[in-house]
Parts: sequence; C-alpha cells; structure tokens
Amino acid sequence: MHPSETLDLRRVRELVIAGWTGRDVAALEKHIRELEAIGVKRPKTTPIFYRVAASLLTSDNTIEVLGDQSSGEAECVVYGRDDGLFVGLGSDHTDRKAETVGVSLSKQMCAKPVSREVWRLEDVAAHWDRLILRSNVGTEGRRRLY
Repeated sequence: MHPSETLDLRRVRELVIAGWTGRDVAALEKHIRELEAIGVKRPKTTPIFYRVAASLLTSDNTIEVLGDQSSGEAECVVYGRDDGLFVGLGSDHTDRKAETVGVSLSKQMCAKPVSREVWRLEDVAAHWDRLILRSNVGTEGRRRLY
C-alpha cells in the first residue's frame, strides 16, 4: 500500500453525508430500530443523502457540542478529488435529540471530525473487507466498545 497523504480540509467545497447505509441489511435494520427507540423516524427509503456545510469538517482533536445528547459514529469518509478518490476516517457527529425533530437539522448542528490522513481508494480496495474500524466511548473514566 502506498503511504497515506495529509488531507487539506480547506480544499473541500461540498459535503454530502450518506445516511442509513450499509451492506449488512440486518445491521442497518438494527441501527434504524435503535434510533426509532429514541424517537427518530424510520427513513422512507435508504440510503439518504444530506447536504451539509463543508465548514463543519474538522481534524481537530476535540469538538464542542451543545448539551449531552450528541454522539458520533465511526465510519469511512470518501473524498473526490481531481486526482482520484481518497478514503479516510470520520464521524457524522449528530445531536440525537435534534434528530427526533429533523435529521437534516441535526446533521448541521455538530462538527464532523475526520482523520488528517487519507489513502487512495485504489490502494485499499483489494483488502477493504479485511479492514477493521472500531469506536470506543469513554464513560466514568473507562473505555468501552461503542
């Protein structure tokens, strides 16, 4: 694999978040039910694409949020550039309480932390299914798998 490159977020002009996605239909349905349990309406179709302000992307180590109802999701981020597709890591950090009012609204409320490093998609595509992405959450000084 070729070495990674450093992402320049200043060059990102558009941000589109693909929501309610996944190849594992059972896992997607489980996620939909989890969100329904907290009052988020089931989507009419999947996936759904949300336009979000590109200025919400950040590679800072921390973000600020309002209240205690936000959460993130560890996921891949794909960037289209003139020289090809690149993949990195990120979180569509979302205010879950606001999501019960409107998903599009909630997408605009939180910064979207992303990795500084990206890789050419063609360099990772052959072993994509062997890549593992995990997210941990800290509660009361302890980490647990999210």
